[in-house]
This record gives sequence, C-alpha cells and structure tokens, in this order.
Amino acid sequence: MASQRRRPKSILRLKVSGPHIKPGRIPIPELLEICEHAQSAVNRQAEVLRGKRGLRPGPTTTVVRTECTLELFAIGKGSAALSFAGPEPQPQPQGHFPEMEDMEKLGEAAVMRVARDLRAAKGRRWSPANMDVGVRRSFEEMGKVLDNGVTKIEWIAPAVRGKSSQVKAVFDDSVRERIVDIHESSTKNIELDGRLEMADFKLEDLKCMIHIPGGQRVPCSFSADIEEDVYEALRRVVRVTGTATVNPKTRKYEHIDLSTVKVLNPPLGLGDDFFKVLTLEQLTKVQGVDPTFDLRTLEDAWPEGEDVEKFLAAIAGRSE
Repeated sequence: MASQRRRPKSILRLKVSGPHIKPGRIPIPELLEICEHAQSAVNRQAEVLRGKRGLRPGPTTTVVRTECTLELFAIGKGSAALSFAGPEPQPQPQGHFPEMEDMEKLGEAAVMRVARDLRAAKGRRWSPANMDVGVRRSFEEMGKVLDNGVTKIEWIAPAVRGKSSQVKAVFDDSVRERIVDIHESSTKNIELDGRLEMADFKLEDLKCMIHIPGGQRVPCSFSADIEEDVYEALRRVVRVTGTATVNPKTRKYEHIDLSTVKVLNPPLGLGDDFFKVLTLEQLTKVQGVDPTFDLRTLEDAWPEGEDVEKFLAAIAGRSE
C-alpha cells in the first residue's frame, strides 16, 4: 500500500471574513493581495530579527527567502481559512539569529513576532512606534482589502513545538487605523549632488553614505548592478538618483535607495571643497555667461508710448 503523504505543518493561518467571502472560497484578487502582504510582513519582520532595517529597500536576502517563504497548502471552511507552511527543510545557514531562542527557524519566529505585535495593537497604550515600520507598511497595503468585501483577517500563529502557545490577532478597520501613522515618512524620486563618503560592500547588504549640501549625511542602499559605479565614486563628488524616504516633520532625507551614481567634475578646483559657496563672479565664469547686461536690448519689447530713453536715464542717474 502506498504511504499517504504527510500533511504539512502549518506555521500561519489566516481566517478571512466578510460579505464577499464564502465558506472555503475566496476571490482571487483578494487572495493575492492578502498573500502578498502577509509574506511581506513576515519578510520584513525577519529582517528586523536579523538586526537589519524592516523597510530595507531592494531584494529580499537569501536567508529570508530560504527560511520565510510561505506556501499555501489549504483553504479551509468556516470562512476562508488559509493555511501556510514553511518551505521544505533546507541546510541551515551559518550564524545566529537574535530573538530566536524558542524557535528553530527564522520564518516561524517572524510569524510569531508579527502575531504578537498585531495583537498588542489592540492595547490602549500601544503606538505605531511599537511595530516595525516595514511591518506596518505591509499591513497598510493589506488593509486595502478591507475596503473590498473583507471585514477582518485573523492572524493565527500556532504553538511551536510545545515551546510557545498559539497567538491569535485580528486585523480589521480599528487596528488598521491604529497601525497607519498619518505622520509616516513619505518617499519621492530625487536627483541630488553630494560627496560619497563611505561604502560597505557586504554581500546582500550594500550601503553607503552621501554628504549633501546643508551638512546632512544620508545613509543609502544600492543594488549589485551599480556596485562598480559606487566603488569608483568613493570620496568624490557625485550626482545620484533614486528613491528617498523623507521625514514629514523635518523634511530631511532619512534614507535613499540609489538607482544611479555619476561622478561629477566640479569646476574651479572645487573637488576638495564641494560645499564652498561660489561668488557671483565664479558662478558666471562657470556657467559661461556675461554678468553685464544692456537694458537697450529691451527696447523692441518696450510698451508703446513709453519713453525708454527716459527710463534708462533714470536708472543711470540712480546708480551714480
């Protein structure tokens, strides 16, 4: 007799309820939205457990992809109960993951931590700062399904090997309002000049620092595609483009995800003094313009009936 395949062990269950959700059935658009942002929340929490930014730009690290990819294996009845398993067992990467004393896998630790933080969001003294910004962004995006036939999503993290109890949390409109911080940092596309002061070329965590006019030093991240450009630009004046995270209160850049880095050739020997303020004479010389201007060039455009000679005489007399 052929042996039956063992049912996967669930590390996360999402119970979706609402007028558009039928027992054991869920529309594909809502399913995709929920799955995408649940995975994003787990990945971002995993990055935090590994001591990195939860809102880290760029692709997910190999460790997180290996340990945290969720696999949907069942849609149960009652509402739409989505059951997720972790990935198939893989050789464990070297290194220790903080805050995983009670867990053997990073994915399970991240799911449990998200559940606890989401449950805590119901608390009276809770504030958005208590949840990692990257995880909050994931739930903010997931919250779009609450406007389209879904009333709540229960996030259930089963007990892990008897070492922790099951954790249940509810994501609904009331929790969404608490999670979404109206003062959250915004992002925008930027192009700016500055000096590239340092860079770290650690595998899967490429980052650098740019010193921009005004004295601010902004941390940046970049992909392997422009790694050589960044290396060539070290300690030089550059023009960068990318996506910047902006603090809404100070209007300062908090982080830049770099798209391009181009070395500039500062004029007038300013390579060693980029932040020096140019005089008017220097600016006109750099830009190749003549600082003098003959007002008579306006004569053809002068309003009919006005005496341009009288006007120029008055200007000349006032400047003496």
